[in-house]
Amino acid sequence: MNNNAAEELVFRALDDVNAGLPSDLALEKGRETVLLGDQAKIDSLGLMILLSSIERYSPDVAGKSITLSTEDMLDNANDPLKSVGTLSDYVAKVLEA
Repeated sequence: MNNNAAEELVFRALDDVNAGLPSDLALEKGRETVLLGDQAKIDSLGLMILLSSIERYSPDVAGKSITLSTEDMLDNANDPLKSVGTLSDYVAKVLEA
């Protein structure tokens, strides 16, 4: 349940980010989509929109409020912001806590 809810949260938040981008820069809804690094199409503002949208939608989608912008996220050795897949996995872990 949490993996599906986590992916739904991230994809819904991607819609918010994409709403502010030109269509040629829109982020794909796929686990391989890069969020940070040389191939990323998202800037720091877009990343903040993504994270805040996930937090905002979490009660409706997962039935639980979550906070993502924590030191744990930044100190995580697996870099949850690397891709849509790593972010979805991290959100699932936060939902389980």
